Amino acid sequence: MLLRICAATAAGALATQLAVAATTFVGTDVTATAFGADGPYTNSSAAETAFLGALASSTTEGFESFAAGSSLPLSVAFGTLSGGGSVITDTTFGDTAAAVGSQAFDSGGAVGGGGNFTFNLTTSANSFGAYYNDVGNIGNTLTFNLNGSIMAQFTVPSGGSSDMTYFGVLAGFTFNQIVFSSTISGDSNVLDNVTVGMAANVIPLPTAAGLASLGLLGLCVRRRRLA
Repeated sequence: MLLRICAATAAGALATQLAVAATTFVGTDVTATAFGADGPYTNSSAAETAFLGALASSTTEGFESFAAGSSLPLSVAFGTLSGGGSVITDTTFGDTAAAVGSQAFDSGGAVGGGGNFTFNLTTSANSFGAYYNDVGNIGNTLTFNLNGSIMAQFTVPSGGSSDMTYFGVLAGFTFNQIVFSSTISGDSNVLDNVTVGMAANVIPLPTAAGLASLGLLGLCVRRRRLA
C-alpha cells in the first residue's frame, strides 16, 4: 500500500510540473470595428515569429490547399483534424478572417455554433501554436494528451469578438493529441497557420512511470538505511 501511495504522489507531482514547464508566446491585434478586416497583424505576427524561432523543426497547416467548405475530418500536414467545423474563406462570415492567405478553419463551419475539435498528430511533438480569430466569443481550452493521458491544459487568451490572437506553447513534455474545447454555444472560433514542432531547447520531463520507478527506488534505499 505504501508503494502505491508514493507512486501516485510522484505521478501527481509530474502533472503539477508540466504546467509550470511550458513557455507561452502571445500576441493580440485589436480590430478597429466589430467586423475585422485582414491585417496587418503586427502583434500576433511577432508572437508567431518568436515561437517559430524557438523550434528546431516544425510543420504548419494553413488550410489553403482545401476547397472552401471542406468539412471534418481532414488530413492535415501533421496528422488529422476531427470534430466540428469546416474550411472557410475570408468572405464566409463578416467577423472572421484568415491570418495568412485567404482560408482558415472555422470550428462552427457554415452552420455556426461553437464546436470542439481534435488534432491527432502523426508524430509526437512538444510545441503547438496557431492564430485564433473570434476566440473572444467562446470558451477556449486546449488539452494536450499523450496516448490518451492528459499532460496539461491551457486557456487560449481571449480578446474581443474579432481580435486576432497568436498563442504558442513550448511544453516540457511530448504529446500526440490536442483537443480544443468550447464551453459556449452559438458562435465559432477560427484557426489559421497551425504549427506543431519540436523545440531543441526544451528538455522533456520524466514520464509518470519513470517518476514512479524513482519513487520505488527511493523507498528501497530508505528501507535499507532503516534496516
